[in-house]
Amino acid sequence: MDPVRRARPRRGVPGQPAYRAGAGRLSPGGTLAFSQAEPLEGYYGPQPMYGNGLAGRKLTLLRWSYPPQWWADLLKRTGFVDIDARVLPAPRPTDVGTLMVRASAPK
Repeated sequence: MDPVRRARPRRGVPGQPAYRAGAGRLSPGGTLAFSQAEPLEGYYGPQPMYGNGLAGRKLTLLRWSYPPQWWADLLKRTGFVDIDARVLPAPRPTDVGTLMVRASAPK
């Protein structure tokens, strides 16, 4: 059995996990927000990783790594509004930045 669990696509968004199915999953005016490490340029798509770091029981998760504009486009297509997706640079240029994404369900 594949150790990576994949969510079933919903609502006409081919290949996308259910949590990205659309703004209709939130209350009107509700906020979707998430952050993760910035994507590596040229290495986009689902990437398996350990969900609990390098210690303890193996917990394999998929991290969907895409640039900010890709996230903004996807969220717009699935009905979100007031979308902000950006990479915040790390304090030191040699460190990894943080992808921050926020969007609202229409009121």
